[in-house]
Amino acid sequence: MKIPFNLYKIFHSKIIPQKPQVIHQQKKILFCQEMWKDEFADGAVKDLYNSKVPYHGRFNAFNHLLIQGGTPEKFTTPNTLLLNKTVKEVITESDIDFKRLKPISEPLTVYRCIGEKPDFFSEYKLYLKKYNTKPGDIIYMPEYAYSASDINYAKCFLSDKNGIIYEIYVPKGARVSLTDSIQNGKMPPGNECVFPRASKFLCTERKMDKNGHVHLMLKYILPDESWRKQ
Repeated sequence: MKIPFNLYKIFHSKIIPQKPQVIHQQKKILFCQEMWKDEFADGAVKDLYNSKVPYHGRFNAFNHLLIQGGTPEKFTTPNTLLLNKTVKEVITESDIDFKRLKPISEPLTVYRCIGEKPDFFSEYKLYLKKYNTKPGDIIYMPEYAYSASDINYAKCFLSDKNGIIYEIYVPKGARVSLTDSIQNGKMPPGNECVFPRASKFLCTERKMDKNGHVHLMLKYILPDESWRKQ
């Protein structure tokens, strides 16, 4: 039986005491913010100023589990594609590695393409939902999402008919995994950008091209890292 992927149930046994309810309105402190605040205080999220996480090229070995879910065994069995580590271990390490990346010093534009899924595929409903995205919608990507430095590289993943082209604006200060340096808002052709797990993107524009592909302009939403200042 498949279970939904949940970071805190699967990977963290540490219990954060609940705070007493406050009647007046205030910004809610999320569990993840409390967790990262503790990790930061313990020195586990110390900046290393790397531009790429160690498992940059290996996330596709298990990204499907983050999208569709999987049995506990799939997360806890050593995998040769992950250098004999488990998916659980790689996720735990990589989530911290992303927090330790050097923030990019200027905005970046990258591209991501999704080919049309047949209607009998389990991913079809999710594909259709993203295909129908409108300006103002938030797109959530539970996996470590890959993107390309140039649109021609990204279009290798498109089918001849329908499909989705994401043009993603990444703001200055983002911590994303890059295979090369940024020059005038771009990386050289043939390079990759990987986003942290569970990233969110704001759709700012939607267009259709003559081939039936949906072209979505997205802006990467920087995660709340106010815990770094506490």
